Amino acid sequence: MLLPVPPVIRKNAVVIAPRFVGRVAERSRLHELAAEAVGGRGRMAFIAGEAGTGKTALIEAFAAELRAADDEIVVATGNCNSQGGIGDAFLPFRELLAALVGLDDEGVGKESRGNHDRGRLRRFFDSSAKVLFELGPDLIGAIIPGAALAARLGQAVVEETGWFGRLLEGDGGRGSATIDQHRVFEQYSNVVRSLAEERPLVLVVDDLQWADDASVGLLFHLSRRLEASRVLLVSTYRPDELALWSAGGRNSLEKVLGEIKRYSGDVTINLAAVSSAERRAFVDAYLDTEPNELDEEFRQQLFARTDGHPLFTVELLRTMQERGHLVKDVAGRWIAAALDWALLPARVEGVIEERIARLDEPQREMLDVASVEGISFTAEVVGALLGRPMLGVLRTLDRQLDRAHRLVHERGELSVPNGTLAVYQFSHALFQRYLYDDLGNAQRRLLHGEIARRLGELHGERAHELAGTLAWHYDEAHRPDEAVANYLRAGERAIGQGAPDDARRMLTRALELAADDDGDLQRRILTARAEAVRLLGDVDARRNDLAALLRLAERSGDELGLATAHVAQANYWSDLGDQLTSRRTADRAIAHARAAGDHALLADCLGLLAQACIRTGDVEAGREAVRGALAALEHTDDPAIRQAVLRRAWVFHFEAGEIARSLELAEQTVAEANRLPRHARAVPASNLGLNHLALGQYERARVSLEEACAHSLASGYRRALGYGEQNLALVTLLLGDLPQAEHLARHSLAELDEIGDAFGAAGGRMYLGHVLDADGRWDEAATHYAAAEAAFTAAGALGLAAESRAGAGRCALRLGQFGSARTAADEVWAYLSANGGIGTDQPATMYLTCAEILAAVGEPAPAGEIIAAGARQLRVRADSINDPAARASFLDAVAAHRNLLRLAAERETSSATATAKIR
Repeated sequence: MLLPVPPVIRKNAVVIAPRFVGRVAERSRLHELAAEAVGGRGRMAFIAGEAGTGKTALIEAFAAELRAADDEIVVATGNCNSQGGIGDAFLPFRELLAALVGLDDEGVGKESRGNHDRGRLRRFFDSSAKVLFELGPDLIGAIIPGAALAARLGQAVVEETGWFGRLLEGDGGRGSATIDQHRVFEQYSNVVRSLAEERPLVLVVDDLQWADDASVGLLFHLSRRLEASRVLLVSTYRPDELALWSAGGRNSLEKVLGEIKRYSGDVTINLAAVSSAERRAFVDAYLDTEPNELDEEFRQQLFARTDGHPLFTVELLRTMQERGHLVKDVAGRWIAAALDWALLPARVEGVIEERIARLDEPQREMLDVASVEGISFTAEVVGALLGRPMLGVLRTLDRQLDRAHRLVHERGELSVPNGTLAVYQFSHALFQRYLYDDLGNAQRRLLHGEIARRLGELHGERAHELAGTLAWHYDEAHRPDEAVANYLRAGERAIGQGAPDDARRMLTRALELAADDDGDLQRRILTARAEAVRLLGDVDARRNDLAALLRLAERSGDELGLATAHVAQANYWSDLGDQLTSRRTADRAIAHARAAGDHALLADCLGLLAQACIRTGDVEAGREAVRGALAALEHTDDPAIRQAVLRRAWVFHFEAGEIARSLELAEQTVAEANRLPRHARAVPASNLGLNHLALGQYERARVSLEEACAHSLASGYRRALGYGEQNLALVTLLLGDLPQAEHLARHSLAELDEIGDAFGAAGGRMYLGHVLDADGRWDEAATHYAAAEAAFTAAGALGLAAESRAGAGRCALRLGQFGSARTAADEVWAYLSANGGIGTDQPATMYLTCAEILAAVGEPAPAGEIIAAGARQLRVRADSINDPAARASFLDAVAAHRNLLRLAAERETSSATATAKIR
């Protein structure tokens, strides 16, 4: 039901909202959305308005009204940060999740802590920690610090549940490891949805215009995933600030807001879109929150100077009270006394300046230091830098700067390894900005450096969690060495958090500041940035970073560095589908890895070489490389290297037609991948699905491939998703669902095209051709087959190029283009004669296509020879399968295999009959 909104009461009324009045329509709209969310229809709202228009005050009033009406609702808030200009990955959503699991009680609001059932909220926190472990394990360490969560739960609970090791592993093991962004998104969504089943949630993101790109991405993801949950997600932002950031190309929020509006309708509450009459009504309502005898002339003059702007109105009235322009009469009513409007500041800058001017020197010094730390600041840092006792600092903040001057307010306490910090916040960003801008450059520089040093000391072993903040402070302090170290740490952490955009920005700044003669540091930065841009699918940026890495390695002459740089480039060319260049680069990497004596790196290089060899038709060289890779693999237990090498060995044996051996390797790879993060399990599951597909075990193939796609989606591994979907498209086609097969094939093609994977996109085009061919849309199919053939040829994948050519020939035959069909059949038969089915997906179909075309153009004898050759190849492959059931499925369940053997048998019978007649 609609929650009640207190009415605006006019003149001399009892105070109904001491710190908030008006905005009745806006509050009513928020309550409507909240009622829908409580009913299980998740909603979003954006509150837009310039600085001082009352966005935060509106949210606070709305939250207080919600809690008063329903003590089951949990309201949590996360704040974005304007300081630094470089995104602090997931900052507001880290604060939100911390509040929901009880790491930051302040985040759920003082009202819920003080006026409602504290035990009930505690039980919610305990269950939310359990949900976090079950549905968001990768968020621990990446989003929520494991050590802090362990401290909150208590030793007894942690030991009883056996979570201690997992908590420490989360903090230590994932700080720099890659966690794909989509995985973070999915797990965060799942945790929030599950928590909302227990208690309705109102999640508030304040100052969204300063959000990092990772947070904007998560916001968009939540907008699609929370529709059927008891969640209201409210965000505030400043359109003017957003326009500035967007113009600089540094904020993706504008695009996301447009997408959400297109998808969800207009969910924006614009505080600037109010009439002059409404703004004047606010002035009257605010004046009338206390008894007064202020006449119409006074109200008009006040409105003329503030235009009904909430912050300006409130601050100007405070100035008038403190100057004695407004006083109380004997009845306790405010009246105007000795009023001279000319003496009052005409603009908000003047109002703020006058407010700050009322501070004494110690108070001003305290806020100067605080302004450099940011909108939120820590009392301990301020006290340490000013050399003042903490008790005095806290008294000044609480009694004077908060209660008397209303310039700051307490946010709560933060537990850190070296104690507990008292966190405060400026009551408005305009106050913090005024103080910061009023400092001299030298003062700011020194304060930034000291604040960074002190923050690092206070956070101790958890200083890595605020590496981005420390980096910015050191950068502003003109201390490049410390700035670079922290930008690098923050960038690596952002990759681990699934925030590659933010990682790239921080790593780029680190590279700009890094000393020219520190090659090791530059290598580490470039390696991290290359990983970030790989995840982003930025092919050009990745190529440039890898080239820079190679130049650094060549300059130093270090064999291990050269091997690492070359294998990274070989991987790059392999990802692009350029197998010829990948092979040449892998050869160079192998030489350097052998010179360095690094077995793990050697195994990785040889695996890449084997994959490139089979795809370029050099079977013997590939077989030798596989043997060498597996031998080198015996000297390393690194699960990431092991699964990568086994996966490439699988490629060789599968594409060589050695089904049984490839199945063994697929199962080994899946076992190795289970020791790794989820994104590493996608490709092995997809490869296992291909083995089942080759054996005609279509249902088992579908299950494996759907599992591969689920891993890819959950981890944001777009390349693996593309491959998994195109393989699933083929299975779906063979199971008879053409519409779904086409959908999967087209999505795979779009995904791989967008990230620049030419080899994968070629596969997508070939598989889409298969679907369109089966559906009788031969013109369109032929176009895709031709594009696939060209791409495979350019990549050196001659077997797949021939398979695409066979598809084009089939379409030409169906369209009555017999000359083109005959040419295609000759070219495909030439490849099959020289190579058999090596390097192809469905060789039996290729043999059948050639035979069908030759028979159609009146050449039955060559057609019969092709059928016989295909059957011989098929039996050779079948003989390598030891399991009788798998062998039978391979020969009988695959329609192309069954038809090829049937035609071969008919030919043999016909030949035997003819021979008998002659005799």
